[in-house]
Amino acid sequence: MHQTHSWRLAVGEHMKAKEHSHMRMVTNTVGRPLMLFKSTKELVMAIYDAICGHQTLMERCGILHWDVSNGNILIVENQPRERVPCVGILHDYDYSSMMLYHPLANGPSATTGTYYFIAVELLHPEITDILHDVHHDLESFIWVLLWIVLHHTAHRHSSGAEACSNVFKFGNDQSATDVKQAWIVNRAATPLIIANNALLMDLLKELHKSMFEAIITKEHKLTYAGILSAFKSAIDRKDWPVRDAAVPFVPPKPEDSMPTDAPKKRTHRQFKNDEDEEESEDPFLTLDHCQRVFSHALSS
Repeated sequence: MHQTHSWRLAVGEHMKAKEHSHMRMVTNTVGRPLMLFKSTKELVMAIYDAICGHQTLMERCGILHWDVSNGNILIVENQPRERVPCVGILHDYDYSSMMLYHPLANGPSATTGTYYFIAVELLHPEITDILHDVHHDLESFIWVLLWIVLHHTAHRHSSGAEACSNVFKFGNDQSATDVKQAWIVNRAATPLIIANNALLMDLLKELHKSMFEAIITKEHKLTYAGILSAFKSAIDRKDWPVRDAAVPFVPPKPEDSMPTDAPKKRTHRQFKNDEDEEESEDPFLTLDHCQRVFSHALSS
């Protein structure tokens, strides 16, 4: 892994958070996607292990992930016996921040991450000059769990298959913020019922309470100790259901605005309103565009 030093040399050490990293990786299959869990206990254990890994890298190496998402947590199988047992790993550190301290000012000017899982404070269009910190990544872990539950469990949400669109919106920062905050505020009035799974319901209730106190009433920030304790208490219980593997997700009708199983990443593009999104529905290069560029380069 290599990291640039241009910002630090040109402006000062306090701009370390803006440096870019160049990574070279050799990959192999190490696990299953989170959405293919074989039991809800395995799902919860995988996210718990991912949070533990996140904590280890942050506290020992000063690495903050910045892109916690459903696609960046894997369920590990067939581990060598000499390794410490774990069920989940957090991977894909392309957007991570490598710093042993947080700069007091001049933090990242654009929010990174996968849009649906970005913390409310970072997503809110009226809140600026916020440095992406540990508690934001911890909030993303909770959104990941909720996403998976709404997509792949036998829940009894009143909106059925459209439940996810009540919590996750894409493209408009204000709308995305509003629906997330509404879920946090109204969760007690409309509890999420999961068939034959009181344990998972209890965990979600505990995490919801932590989010309410951190985001709505701002009594405290989310911490490793608090979130890991909630997960550990649930995992240690013996009455988890068995044979409750992931339920295949059946999306609603095409005209409905329902998030799919492939959330879009948000790098340095800022979606401020629906008009911006309409001008360019896809912020990424298309295959056709790439082919034209390559053809032009070869012919010149």
